[in-house]
Amino acid sequence: MNFFVPSICALLAVSSTAIAQNISAEDFDLACAVTAGAIFGSNPKGGAERDASKTVWTFYLGRLTGRDDKTIWNTVIKGRIAEMGEKAKSEELYGKCIDFYTVKTTE
Repeated sequence: MNFFVPSICALLAVSSTAIAQNISAEDFDLACAVTAGAIFGSNPKGGAERDASKTVWTFYLGRLTGRDDKTIWNTVIKGRIAEMGEKAKSEELYGKCIDFYTVKTTE
């Protein structure tokens, strides 16, 4: 699982165009779960942003679990958030994650 750390750091550092073209679906899902989890954790309980980020986090957690149900993804996500700190809250990436979520849930 350590190979995911550089991938997520790279995702948060590159443009949204590069994000869409240069990463695997699993890396994108993990990066989105990390970003949504970080945003969820940084907002007060009962807030609209916290509730929305929880929904997005759940969506990406489900996609990860669907591919690999042996990995404890919540632990992986929490570990990445702890490693990355504030960098985990990329608004640009979070916007792309929400866009993808919206497309997939309204098809």
